[in-house]
Amino acid sequence: MILGRVKPELLPRIQSGSISFNMMGVFEHIIQRGLNANEHPFLQGRALWFASQYAECLNPEMKAQFIEGSIQALASSTVVHIFSLKAIRTFCDVLEESELFPFQGRLLESLARLASVASQETLYLALETLSFVVKVIVSNI
Repeated sequence: MILGRVKPELLPRIQSGSISFNMMGVFEHIIQRGLNANEHPFLQGRALWFASQYAECLNPEMKAQFIEGSIQALASSTVVHIFSLKAIRTFCDVLEESELFPFQGRLLESLARLASVASQETLYLALETLSFVVKVIVSNI
């Protein structure tokens, strides 16, 4: 969690090489396990959120895995889908449109499904996230 909060200070230093930090090791050994922790929704949700914070550091396969995990999590418990909504929004902010393009149909479908059954608080996040996804899609037209 703390690494996610210090991203603005940490990521530029990792990318420039001014500090040595094995971010891929963190993803491979910690974050991926959290993504699969279905019995621990807060851990699963934080793994999704963390992955979105450092999406620029991920290889294409891991990006796809965490985007896919975020889409699947929209059908999970309230805790997980709230983190998933936040992760999807961040993915839309930091990734290239071409990286999100393969997921656009399922993203729209999952967000619309969630919006139809969401509580008032979750509905706001779902609609806000939907607007980010639509902006990405429209920019590709």
